[in-house]
Amino acid sequence: MAAQLSAEHPDYWPETIRALMIHSAEWTDPMLAAFRDTPNKRNRYDLIRRFGYGVPSFERANASARNHLALIAQADIQPSARKWP
Repeated sequence: MAAQLSAEHPDYWPETIRALMIHSAEWTDPMLAAFRDTPNKRNRYDLIRRFGYGVPSFERANASARNHLALIAQADIQPSARKWP
């Protein structure tokens, strides 16, 4: 999926491709059902660790890059030098 997105958008950084994939992910119905059926908060954390962001979708990721309202900013961050008094 990352290779497909990179081929579609060759000017995007790897970090941007990863962000598109994460942004497109959704939990499936069985994942949501498992979460709802788990009343214990501790066990819910385990489910979140297991499922992560969910299942990514190439169509959603590509749509975010092309048509949907999404801000994609690729720039280097320059830390400012702190001046001590």
